[in-house]
Amino acid sequence: ATTYNVAVEDQYGNNNITIRDNRIIARNLNPGIATCYSVCVIGDNLTVENNYIENSNNYLIMTQYRNDEYIVEGDTGSLTIRNNSFATGKIDIKFDPCIIEDNTFYGNVTLVVTNNTLTNNNVNRDANENPYISYQSHVKAYNIILDAPETYIYDDSVNVSVSVIDTSTNTPVTRGYLEVYADGILYDNITITNNQSVFSYANESFGTHHIRVWYNNEEGNLTFIQKLVNLESIPITGQLVLDTVPSPQIGDNITLRVSYTLNKDTILDNVNITFTLPGQNPITVPAKDNSASIDTIITTNYIRKIGSMEREQSISITATTGTEKIQINGINTKLGVQKANTQITITPTTTIIGQETTITATITTNNNLTINTGTVTFTDENGNKLGEKSVTKNTATITLTFNEPGNHIITANYDGTTYYNATEKSTTITITKLNTKITINNINTTKYNENTTITGKLTDENNNKLTDKNITITINKDQITTTTDEEGTFTITIQANTIGTNNITINYQGNNNYNPTNTKTNFTVNKQNTELTVNTIKPTTIKDKITITGKLTDNNGNALTNTNIKITINKDQITTTTDTTGQYTYTYTTGTTGTNNITVSYDGNNNYNPTNTKTNFTVNKQNTKLTVNNIKATKYNDNMTITGKLTDNNG
Repeated sequence: ATTYNVAVEDQYGNNNITIRDNRIIARNLNPGIATCYSVCVIGDNLTVENNYIENSNNYLIMTQYRNDEYIVEGDTGSLTIRNNSFATGKIDIKFDPCIIEDNTFYGNVTLVVTNNTLTNNNVNRDANENPYISYQSHVKAYNIILDAPETYIYDDSVNVSVSVIDTSTNTPVTRGYLEVYADGILYDNITITNNQSVFSYANESFGTHHIRVWYNNEEGNLTFIQKLVNLESIPITGQLVLDTVPSPQIGDNITLRVSYTLNKDTILDNVNITFTLPGQNPITVPAKDNSASIDTIITTNYIRKIGSMEREQSISITATTGTEKIQINGINTKLGVQKANTQITITPTTTIIGQETTITATITTNNNLTINTGTVTFTDENGNKLGEKSVTKNTATITLTFNEPGNHIITANYDGTTYYNATEKSTTITITKLNTKITINNINTTKYNENTTITGKLTDENNNKLTDKNITITINKDQITTTTDEEGTFTITIQANTIGTNNITINYQGNNNYNPTNTKTNFTVNKQNTELTVNTIKPTTIKDKITITGKLTDNNGNALTNTNIKITINKDQITTTTDTTGQYTYTYTTGTTGTNNITVSYDGNNNYNPTNTKTNFTVNKQNTKLTVNNIKATKYNDNMTITGKLTDNNG
């Protein structure tokens, strides 16, 4: 057991005190009422049990501070003494009512009680002692009536009125004096001169102050008549009031403003307001003109998901005044935070047929919050589900390929989360044909009647080759159709038959997937060079016939047919025409001996350049032949005729 050198008492009026399992030894104790050389248990509604109580001064007092006058107010104290062992000595119990049971008493026991229960107690006596239990009725002669407010502000004084009633006559006493104790310390002595005495009480410390008034009769003998009143000293108080904040959404930037008023006019210079908001460190700002405010952003910490429940978190706003004498009550409230409204935009709104296209749904809020939660479901105009994608950095994407041109409706549905409202948006995406382009390889300048190759390539706008596609090539007014090969390349070979600039238009008409395209170019065709040949003319003789032959061709050896050729022999000029093989032939009778010069020329035309060539041949004198006819025999001196013939070599 524990030894306590203390007095056990409830001098401040606290109820329901239990004194249990102690060893209590009295040693010249002062309970605050009077010097008591004994064990003093003072209070009401006490339970004293399982203690060993040793009375060093052979006296135990258990005193009832609250007397029967409390019956008027419906509050009567009680005492229970159970399972205790009391050492030898006098025990004076002055309590009404009292339950005394299952105790062991050593020595004289005096019970000054009236309404008591005495059961199962064991009284032991020594040979030299005469222990007894004495039932003495406690008679009360006076009653004290206290009238005081329950609370007062710390720096104010409160008036307490006291009336002492003589219970035998039920009239106020007008003699004697009162001892006023405040919190166990003598506060005032008041001489009674009339029916009611009044004293003023002030105490700046907070809490409940216990005022006990003891009545001393006219003979100055202290009685056990007393009355307790509890006065609560309270600080100057105020209340923070939060300005109305229209239901903010997650992400909103709001101003929280509080103001306060006090229940007593007081100048405060050191009021600090602390805002404790979900997910943030407390923010403290000084108050000015009885108010304070902060700007803050409503974060996702304001809404907490617990299981399937979504609950808004409270904010706390408190005030400190720098003195305990002034207290401003804080606020613990909810702002009515709503989920942030969301919007969806869908991009792109146009794409190319047959091409993989990334459809992006962008979810935004009015405050440009970053969203990394939730799911977007994509559907087409028929309600068919195209895909379901999670949101990351405000976007969800799906890759689609559209195989039909025209308008298609895509709907994106964001399912929302704890912090963001659901939303939906439909957008028309226009599917266009893929653009195409034709590239033409450079065409070199050529000459008339030569072959020219035209080559190029058909691709889409992404440089993908387009195979097996018909290409129309228009050269001047002539149109040729060809087809692209496996590389998207087309090739044609034409014969250049127009001198000058030749215009080329190459056209692709397109199809369901590809837009038409065309391109233009040109090339230059120059006149073709020509060549004349003259076959060798053997030497001849005058008056002989010679044949002048040769051939007119272009630079590539192609015969030029039905074309006029000029042949100048010495100064004589004749014109002849080439045959179907480009050959020309002219028979000429020589008339000049010696070297005969021949110039064969072609004057050219719109397509062929002129040309000429020269040669010569030798004409020798013609051999002659003289013949004499036979002369018949004649007679002397007869006339005879000699005849003959002179011819050239050809007779």
